[in-house]
Amino acid sequence: TEWQGAMPTLPEPIVIANQAACDIAPIDLAAEGAALCLMSYVWPDQRERLERLRAAIALAQRLHLHVDASDALPWVQARLATPRPGVATVLYHSVMWQYMPEPTRNGLRGLIEACGSHATRQAPLAWLAFEPPEGDARMLLTMTLWPGGQRRVLAEAHPHGQWVRWLDVGP
Repeated sequence: TEWQGAMPTLPEPIVIANQAACDIAPIDLAAEGAALCLMSYVWPDQRERLERLRAAIALAQRLHLHVDASDALPWVQARLATPRPGVATVLYHSVMWQYMPEPTRNGLRGLIEACGSHATRQAPLAWLAFEPPEGDARMLLTMTLWPGGQRRVLAEAHPHGQWVRWLDVGP
C-alpha cells in the first residue's frame, strides 16, 4: 500500500482490552481450503492485492482470530448494551454497510447513535467506518466520536488498498 500524507499521532501505548468480530457467513481460516477459497475471489492480474490478502490471512491465522456467525444488528446491540468505564469502545466495519438491507442499516445507525448519546469521557464510543460514499469509487475512513458525536473524515483510499491518503490527523 502506498501511504500518503502525515500519519495521525496516536497515544502510546494503545492497549486492546478485548476484541470481537462478526459476519453473517464467516470463513473459518483454520478449515482446510478456506484460505484458498478466499484468495480465489481476487482477480488473477492483481498480484499486489493477493499479497495483501495472503498477509492478512497469515496474521488472522497466527492470532487465531474468531469471527462470530451473526447478523450485525443483534451482535452490536449485545456488545454495546453496557458501557465499560475506563475503556474506549471502538466499533469498526469495512465494506459491508452497502450490503445490509436498509432496515438493518437504519436499525444499526440508530442503535450506535443512541449508545453514543450515553457515552461519557470515562466510557467513550468511537464508530470507525471504512466504506464508499454513495456513488463514489474511493473509500473513506470516517470516525464519529462520543461524547459529542463529531464525525471526521480521517482518510480516503483506493477500494482495494493500493493507496491510502491521510486527510485529518488532528487530535
